[in-house]
Parts: sequence; C-alpha cells; structure tokens
Amino acid sequence: MPRRATLSGEKVVVVDHGDARAFRPLAAQVRRQGPALCGKAFVRAQFLRAQVDRADVIAAVLHHGQQGTQVAPLAGFALVEIDPPMQSAEITLICAQSGAGRGSRLIDAVSEWLEQRNQTLPSRQQIGQLTVAALPPAIAFYRKQHFGLSRKCDGETRAAAQLASKVSNKRFASDAAALEDQDMARLLRHLVRQGLAHNPDCRGIAPSPTTQPTQPDCSEDGYDMSRCLSRR
Repeated sequence: MPRRATLSGEKVVVVDHGDARAFRPLAAQVRRQGPALCGKAFVRAQFLRAQVDRADVIAAVLHHGQQGTQVAPLAGFALVEIDPPMQSAEITLICAQSGAGRGSRLIDAVSEWLEQRNQTLPSRQQIGQLTVAALPPAIAFYRKQHFGLSRKCDGETRAAAQLASKVSNKRFASDAAALEDQDMARLLRHLVRQGLAHNPDCRGIAPSPTTQPTQPDCSEDGYDMSRCLSRR
C-alpha cells in the first residue's frame, strides 16, 4: 500500500513498484509533469523517462484538493533505486517547486518509508543508508538533511566537515556560480582527492577546454553523500 501523509495542505505519497496499481499512474504523471518541475534546461525528458523506468520507489508531493495519484498535480517528486546487496538506496533524481520545504519533506518521507520497510525484513535485507550524488549548489542543503560527505553514512571526515561548514550558509543560483566560490572550490577539490566524485572517470571540478568529451568534469555528476537509516 502507498504511504500518504498530509503536510501543510499537500499530500506526500510514497509508492514502490510492487504496488503496480498505484505505481504505474504515478510514474506516468512524473514522466508528464517532471520536465517542468525539474526545468527542461536541466533535465531532458528522455533522461527523466530513463530514471523513472529504473526507479523502485517514487515519492511525490501532490497538491491538496485532488483525489488519487492519477489526477492530483505534482508539486515535487523523488525517484529512488534500492540496491539490496549493498543494503543501500539512492535518490537518483529529486525535483520540487520552491518553498514550503518540499525537498526536505520528500527526503524525510523516503527515509521513513525505508525505515518502516526495514521493520518487516530480516537484517540482511534491510537498507542501512540513503545516498545521493549532490551537485555543488545542493551540498549544503543535503548536509542539513543529515547527509554526510561520504559513501558510508557515518564516514564524513573532520576535514570534509570543516570545509563544508564554510559554504553551509551560502546559496548559489547555478553550478557555475558555485564553482566560482573559493570556499566551494576548496571543498570540491578535497572531495575529488578523497575519491568522492560520483563519476570515478571525471577530471577536475569544472569544465575545461582541454578536457576530452569522454572525461566530464566531476561536478557534472555530483559528489557522493549518505544518510544513515534506522534498522530493526
């Protein structure tokens, strides 16, 4: 059964692919409305469809006043892939209308759903952490949502924490603006040295005229972060 909660006049729904009657219409809705929520310049429809097709779980914020996931307009969504062998789940894409803390609500809803799921499974099948590949402008946001700069949810180093604290209250309008900030650049170079660039084949923290097309800059695919989940 899908999980539903009402928050500030909006309904948060979390549905997994095993519930086909709820999952399929919600997935179709994300395909239709997702490009506008994410910004067509940033997330192309083809990429979005591929992410939806791979998702094991979809969380969505639905506008209040509509009935059912088939017709309620989206105010935000998050796509999640579960990796049982690694006992990990990854938010592969999250987009939401600005304001009202919708991004935080989606993350909390996914975390709560996974933790409740853990209560029904043997320990070897439980999910111990939620991960994300954060683009530079979003790193401070995810740290406020209890994600650490590490592939293991309790593994953020003191050096990474100190560097991240210097950008914790900064806001950036774009990736380019973030990369122009000296404190952010120091943090990202540290993350690359620590092997935390999501794409292991990347080169440098920013685009370079000398970079080969097959060697994207590390900020294009983001930096690995993780959040611990409670287990039974």
